[in-house]
Amino acid sequence: MKAGWLRHSITIQQKSGSSRSAIGEDVPAWATLATVWASIEPIRGSEGIALRNEGSEITTKIRTWYVAGVTPAMRVVHGSVVYNILEAYSPLEKGVELEMLCSREAS
Repeated sequence: MKAGWLRHSITIQQKSGSSRSAIGEDVPAWATLATVWASIEPIRGSEGIALRNEGSEITTKIRTWYVAGVTPAMRVVHGSVVYNILEAYSPLEKGVELEMLCSREAS
């Protein structure tokens, strides 16, 4: 991965509890795990077709330098856009890069 590809500042967040809304719903609270530079790539072409045929919700691939402890229970925030992490892994299993396959949260 080239550093020049990492042009988006993102925040990786983890749940830190919850509170009740005015109508009694549980509202999760989020805390920052890390703020890093990343590439955000929409899934297109044959890769997107294959994922949709499998019934996947994956719409976006986010790549950055490795951040330990990232799990699908977390989310990514980029500006006002929130992405739910569906899968997080180190592509070469060397702990150098991190890829997160995500779905965009409805606004």
